[in-house]
Amino acid sequence: MNSKVTVSAAVLFVAAMFISSHGTSAAPGDVCSLTTQQEVSAALGVAVDPGKMLNPKTCQFHEQVKPGEPGWTVDVNSNSAAFYNAMKSTPTGTHTPVSGLGDEAFFALWKPGKDVNESLWVKKGDAAFNIRIWGAKPITDADREAKERAIASDVLKRL
Repeated sequence: MNSKVTVSAAVLFVAAMFISSHGTSAAPGDVCSLTTQQEVSAALGVAVDPGKMLNPKTCQFHEQVKPGEPGWTVDVNSNSAAFYNAMKSTPTGTHTPVSGLGDEAFFALWKPGKDVNESLWVKKGDAAFNIRIWGAKPITDADREAKERAIASDVLKRL
């Protein structure tokens, strides 16, 4: 029975990530216009490359590091309020409410299989987005959450 729940959770997570990158949103058409290289650098406290649009809903920033050195990656994903609500009600992982950001926000922790996906989800009106900092460079949960909050505050100025 547990394996069925795990498989169901994994399928739901994959579907959610697909919809996240392909779903509709009330956010601006160019997801990379939601925040700037300077804002992400300031939030992380390190230099990052300019944002690169991976698809119409995902902009990615990479820490500027020497080849072979670990660094952080920041994903900014544009979503709809409906998708935000669906993610908020997923039965997998944990959702911790966050105050002071948009109309509603939460930190999410999902562990599909061996992977760990931690991100900040924010909803404002009909638009929503999530911020995820990840990579091989160590970071504490508190530091990651503070950095994601700072980036989210900048994104909210443009929604």
